[in-house]
Amino acid sequence: MGNAVWFSSGQSGRGLMLLAAMLSVPLAAAQTVENAGDEPAPQPPPQPYWLRVTGSEVNVRARPDVNSMAVTRVARDSVLQGVGEEHGWHKILPPPGVFALVSSAYVQREGEARGVVHVSSGSLRVRAGSTLYSVDPLLSDALARLPAGTPVQILGEEDGWLKIVPPEGVYFFLSADYIQRISEQEARDLRARAASQPAAPIGRPAVTGDVATAADTRVVTSRPAGATESTGSWADRLHEMEGLIDEESRKPPGERAWAPLINLLKPIASQREDAAAARLAEGWVERLQQRLTEETAAAAGRVAQGDSAARARHEQELQNIRAAQKATRSAFDAQGLLRPSFALPTGAHGLRYLLLDPFTRKTRAYVELPAELGLDARNIVGKYVGVRGTRYRDDRVGAEIIRVEQATVLEAQPSPPRQTP
Repeated sequence: MGNAVWFSSGQSGRGLMLLAAMLSVPLAAAQTVENAGDEPAPQPPPQPYWLRVTGSEVNVRARPDVNSMAVTRVARDSVLQGVGEEHGWHKILPPPGVFALVSSAYVQREGEARGVVHVSSGSLRVRAGSTLYSVDPLLSDALARLPAGTPVQILGEEDGWLKIVPPEGVYFFLSADYIQRISEQEARDLRARAASQPAAPIGRPAVTGDVATAADTRVVTSRPAGATESTGSWADRLHEMEGLIDEESRKPPGERAWAPLINLLKPIASQREDAAAARLAEGWVERLQQRLTEETAAAAGRVAQGDSAARARHEQELQNIRAAQKATRSAFDAQGLLRPSFALPTGAHGLRYLLLDPFTRKTRAYVELPAELGLDARNIVGKYVGVRGTRYRDDRVGAEIIRVEQATVLEAQPSPPRQTP
């Protein structure tokens, strides 16, 4: 995808600067030579092969992970082209209708359907779009980066984001359980048969696995307040709930019903079969309860607009909520999901741990738990924890460590962060 720009190590760069000065060679020329020498020979593109979809309404995903975003669905007997297989997933060329997203602020339009990446530094992220449901592009999977000057083919625009044809080198993934390799002749026959038949409407499948469920279709219809949770894996149930939360968020504040969704999330949060789904569901329960509290207070304020005393109470309630949130954020030196760290060597207090951001999966801090705390780490590993303690730098591992003096398991997790395009 575009021309790669290569940088050598700092040591080689300094050597070239010295050599350029000694020989009176312009530095730019020396760097050009260096880059040309370091650039590897171009690799041939992967050789595509033909695949037939054997499942009903199978999800095509942005990553080889059943918990990643589904970008579209493909029906039984659909013909796709694969370029490789890894860990039970086929990497495939983009199916028809699939698109990617880029920020329109960094694309210079050169017509209705064409543009060029226009960034002053760095590169532009290409993010996954979905034909199944609406998604905040800033929270979507990043598929690639495009350097300045890369042309893009524009399919449409919405809310400051361009839908584009997935650039060359962007691939998607489909579970090997629902696909099989076929010959070119078989692919040709299947395509001819599909062209002679009317397209069948896509409905909900009756099978399980990585096929389309309500979690991936994000059906834009409200679930009745008394409805029970769906069947399927815990991750699928959580995905469905996130779709319903997204739908509810788009309603006017006075029409949102968070309590039924909270009740549907609680069984996911309390189960112990899928720890990741449980932790994320716990975070959603806390956030929705917070939204319910804030919107209830706001509604009370609107009703009492003509009553100055009621209005003052309403303002005080909102200030109390904001103060409590601020106090929670500032009460600890670091917060995150507690995980053992096998990358760091053990220290004077034994095994070290890390605090992980639950949304970006980045390490927020490394910690150690002294024995005098009297804390059994097994009871809090995997939970969202706030810690206070003394920071010091361990030069042997090149990282700062927090020697924990207080550790608290927190009920609330922060909302997903907004990212840059």
